[in-house]
Amino acid sequence: MMARGELPPGGYIFTCRFLRRHWGCCPPPNRSSSECSGRCTGRPASISRSRPTRGGCWRLAIAGPVWPRTSLVNSRGCEGDGSLTSPPPAVDRVRPPAELRSTVMKLRTALTLARASNLPTVWTNVLVGVAIVGQPVPLSAIFGLLVGLSAMYCGGMFLNDACDLDFDRRERPERPLARGDVGLAEVWFAGLGLLVVGIVACGVVASDSGPGWLAGAGPAFLLAVTIVLYDVHHRHNRWAAWVMGSCRGLTYCVCARALGAPVDAELALAVAVIVIYVAGLTAVARFEVGRGRPSWRAKLGVWVPWLVYGPGLAFTFAGVFAGLGLVYLVDCLGDLTRRDRPVGATVARLVAAISLVDALLLASLGRYDWAWLAVAALPLCRRFQRRVPGT
Repeated sequence: MMARGELPPGGYIFTCRFLRRHWGCCPPPNRSSSECSGRCTGRPASISRSRPTRGGCWRLAIAGPVWPRTSLVNSRGCEGDGSLTSPPPAVDRVRPPAELRSTVMKLRTALTLARASNLPTVWTNVLVGVAIVGQPVPLSAIFGLLVGLSAMYCGGMFLNDACDLDFDRRERPERPLARGDVGLAEVWFAGLGLLVVGIVACGVVASDSGPGWLAGAGPAFLLAVTIVLYDVHHRHNRWAAWVMGSCRGLTYCVCARALGAPVDAELALAVAVIVIYVAGLTAVARFEVGRGRPSWRAKLGVWVPWLVYGPGLAFTFAGVFAGLGLVYLVDCLGDLTRRDRPVGATVARLVAAISLVDALLLASLGRYDWAWLAVAALPLCRRFQRRVPGT
C-alpha cells in the first residue's frame, strides 16, 4: 500500500483522484515547504485550489510545462534524494495576433461579424426595388435577389471589421476579430467570397428574368466596389457617410435593373431618399465611440424620408405608415438628447428603422401588403439585435 505523499510508480500522474489522495504532501499557503521535507517542494503553480464539483476534484489549469525533465530526475519524477523538482513558474499563454491565427469560424462569430441582425432591413430594400418594377415578379427572382444582396451585405460587414482591426483593438476590443476569435485572413476570404456570391446571384436573376446576365451583375459589381471603397477609406473621410448611403441606394438599383426596370424619376427619388437617410444615420454613428453628442446637422438627414413622402400621404391610408415611422423616429432622436443614453443603442434603433423608410416607399408605390411586411421587419430586427449586435 502506498504511503501518503509517496509518488506512484511510473511518474507523477495528474488525476483528480490522485490529487485528492495525496494533496497532504503539498504545503498549504500558511505552511512552508520545509514542513514536508522528503515530499514535494510545493503544489504545482498550474493547479487551481478551487473545488467546483461536488466530489471536491481539483481543477487543472495547465499554464505551460509543469515538471521539467532533466538528467537529475529519475523515472519516478524525483531527484536523487527522493524529493520532487520545483515546478517552473506558470507561463502565460498569449494568443498570437489575428494576422497569424487561423481558426474555424463559429456560427455566432460569423453572425456577429456579418451583423446579421440587420438583414431584415436588406430584405425590405429588396422589396422596394422589386416594387419599383411595377410588374409581377416570380418568387424565384425575389428569392435570388434576397440571397444575393444579403450575401453582399454580410460580405461588406466582414470586410469592415477586417479594415477596422487596429481601431477595434483600441476602441472596441469586444469585436470578434479584435478579441481573437477568428483569423484576419479568414475574414478577408469570407468577405470577398460573399461579395462574389452576391454578384453571381444577381447576374443569374437577371439572366432568368430577361435583361441578361450583365444587367444584374454590372450594378452588383458597382455595389461591391462601393462597399470595398467605404470599408477601406471610411476613417477620417468626410464623404464616407455618403458612400455608405450609396451602398443602400444601389441596392434599389440592383433589384430594379436585374428585373429589367429602367432608371426613371421614381427610382431616382427613392434612391436619393434612402441615401440621405443612411448618410444621416452614419453621421450619427460617428459619435458611437466618444463622449460627444450628434449635432442637429447630423440628425437632419434621418428626417428627409418623412419630409419628402409624408405630406403627400398624410390624408390617405398610406399615412398610417408615415405616422408609425414618425413616432418611432421622434422617440429615437429624443434619446440622443439624453446624456444617460448611449449613442450606440440609438444607432441600432435607427438602423432597424430603415425598414420603416422602406414601408413608407412601398406605401407610396401602392404596395400596402409589402408595406406591412416592412413594418413587421422592425420588431424582427430589434429582436435579432438583442442576440447579435447590430453596430
